[in-house]
Amino acid sequence: MTDKAYSRAWWLKQIEAERKAHGDFRKAAQVAYDEYRGKDDKEGSERSFYPIFWANTQITHSALYAKTPKPDIRKRYQDSQVPKEVARAIERAIAFTLDQEAIDDHAHRVVDDFLIAGLGVGKVEYLPVVNEGVVATQRLRLEYIPWNCFYWEPNKDWDDVEWIGIEHFLSKAEVKERFKVTVDTTATADTGMSQKTRDPEAPNEDQVRVYEIWCRKTRTLHWIGRDTADIDETIPDPLNLQGCYPVGRPMMLNVKCGALIPKPDYSYIRPLCRYVDRITKRIHSLTEQIKDVGAYDASFPELAKIADPSVADGTVVGIQQFAMKLGVQGGRASFDSIVAMQDNTNKVNVVTNLDALAEKAKAQIFETTGISDIVRGASQASETAAAQQLKGHWANVRLARKQNAVNAFFRDIFRLMAEIVAEHFTPEQIAVMTGVQ
Repeated sequence: MTDKAYSRAWWLKQIEAERKAHGDFRKAAQVAYDEYRGKDDKEGSERSFYPIFWANTQITHSALYAKTPKPDIRKRYQDSQVPKEVARAIERAIAFTLDQEAIDDHAHRVVDDFLIAGLGVGKVEYLPVVNEGVVATQRLRLEYIPWNCFYWEPNKDWDDVEWIGIEHFLSKAEVKERFKVTVDTTATADTGMSQKTRDPEAPNEDQVRVYEIWCRKTRTLHWIGRDTADIDETIPDPLNLQGCYPVGRPMMLNVKCGALIPKPDYSYIRPLCRYVDRITKRIHSLTEQIKDVGAYDASFPELAKIADPSVADGTVVGIQQFAMKLGVQGGRASFDSIVAMQDNTNKVNVVTNLDALAEKAKAQIFETTGISDIVRGASQASETAAAQQLKGHWANVRLARKQNAVNAFFRDIFRLMAEIVAEHFTPEQIAVMTGVQ
């Protein structure tokens, strides 16, 4: 017997099927995320010695998103009958939202996910406050969705995706307030596993997994409890958006041909990053061994005073019968027979060669990722201004696709905000936000 379409059991099966279809992407994304955060693949292993992936991501992020974008709302056709005040009011409403809701925090995290995991997702959240059946205030905000909490129907193109899902980790208090149910967090309804073992980094110790699923085919919003059957709600499309989803088109890197599956950039440079780590680790190890140390004949205890760091320059230490004990060679006393200093020549040469290999490997990483010398802020005095401009030009060429993806993402976010303002905000609220009647 098959589960009824759009029932809780049916949706849980859809989520599991999506996990399998996109499992390789999430594994690769987790590896990239761990590298960015400074974690290694194996538990207990040492952290990355040279965080070059983190550094490259920071540089690229600054090139893609440096400040809060500004909305530019205008009539599509200047000779249309739509009053200019409508466009002006919507533009001011979005600008007011960006100023009041601190969009930068969420925006930076979305762009980080895009560059690290290959998937950046954000949602426009509509937050009305209703008092006794009357809308008191209305707000919008950009909500960051972690890459590992976003699900989408396996398909070949975003326009063909019929449903999306967002995984939430809620506390018992939040579940009771939102869904009016009490959930036992000591064991799940489906697996009997302890809730606390699900996500150790989540802020809620008594976390409950709940899916927010938007179905474009039926234009419905579903709230499904992963860990309890008591959470199972179906709501007709609450926002009535043209595309149904309150989520802008996700930013994806290296999308697979024939399937909407991204791949993080780190997958292409991982061997080189690991190679640089190994070289850097060896350099650190050898550097620790390079010391100005030696040994002396213990029958000359006074020599220890000479090696004392507190002894001033030019100090002469007296040793009884020094000439007789040491012997005189060519009219001068020699320490060679009683003092032997460590020879660091070979180790210094090895460190020099390893450093050259590391620089070569880093250059290959920069070439692969498209970060030229001028973007990294490095140049040579012999280079002409034209040469530096050329390098900057090619860097912009390599970043163009990422820049277009970020621009398109915020364009979609502004369009969703504009549609919600036009559809749901009261004239009084718009007037308060914009000063336009």
